[in-house]
Amino acid sequence: MSTPCQLATMIETVAPRLDPALVCRDNVESILSIARVLPTWQCAGFECRLGDPAPRADFGVHLRRTHGISIDEALLARQTPDSPESDAWQRLRRFAQAWSERQTVIARAIPAVSLEFDVHSLRPPRVAAPSMFFSMRFGPYRSGPADGTAVDACSRVVRAVLEAVGADMADARHQLEQCFRVLLPRVPFLQLGVWLARPVNTFRICAPGLKLRDIRAVVRALRWSGPQDAYESRWRDLLQFGDRGALHLDVGSEVAAKIGIEVNFGEGSASLRVDDPEDTRFFDYLVEHDMCLPEKRDGLLSWVGGFRLNPDGGDAATAPLFLRTISHVKLVFQPDQNPQAKAYLAVGRIDDRTQH
Repeated sequence: MSTPCQLATMIETVAPRLDPALVCRDNVESILSIARVLPTWQCAGFECRLGDPAPRADFGVHLRRTHGISIDEALLARQTPDSPESDAWQRLRRFAQAWSERQTVIARAIPAVSLEFDVHSLRPPRVAAPSMFFSMRFGPYRSGPADGTAVDACSRVVRAVLEAVGADMADARHQLEQCFRVLLPRVPFLQLGVWLARPVNTFRICAPGLKLRDIRAVVRALRWSGPQDAYESRWRDLLQFGDRGALHLDVGSEVAAKIGIEVNFGEGSASLRVDDPEDTRFFDYLVEHDMCLPEKRDGLLSWVGGFRLNPDGGDAATAPLFLRTISHVKLVFQPDQNPQAKAYLAVGRIDDRTQH
């Protein structure tokens, strides 16, 4: 269901709830410049680095195919020609056109797209370049070995998307197809990320809903290039907070020595209470293990809640209901580095659950 207000209006509405320890005002201004170019949205969010004292945040927007990708061309035209940002938006336009045509493989297989923007290093009036993460679903989820049909279908969709955005999967094809074989039997759908403003020969694979206990078997099957001890101890700790999450891998000619593991919260986080140790124990764990600053933990818990928004007036009790949530926290592991934690704050309407 489309939202009843434009994205910039929503960002201005929730900005007072963004703790200054998490998101600085400069970031909010950069986010607003994006929101004015992309008025249509289903849900939106802020990526906050929890162990970094700087209040730096990036921005994301989730879009359904039924809404398409609406771009305010007049605002975007003010950008510097031939810049990396301008080229990335051109790539996104090409994808949006293919996605809007009902009979394309892109339209049939991709129900949703998330756009992510690295805004912390870019100031208005320049609009940050998007990265694109698209969901791929191939009918009902069935566990068991992935047959060649599913792998071929996944490869066909990826090739179509990359052709639309002017990228080539040739160097990564073998590893991507191996990821499809290993992951498709374990998760209901996959996501693939493409960095549109960079030379593209590496892609992000995300496997939502993966059993956390399966992570070791997955990375072994994929011949992950990193050492097991880069993530092993913290991965075991996560089992006390849930049995499923999401696995992120960067895939090129090999699977890079970097791994991301998500702990998901979703709509239930809107009712987290700062005075309930059971509600705060995961965030307390992050603080105790030097992955989150105490003030940033407190900022996360002050964000959550619900509100109604009625831009047209009328009965407030029947106005659309929105939730401010902690969508998930991602732990990033790399060799010879301390683990990093990133929280993804979200806002969205809850008439229907966010779909992928």
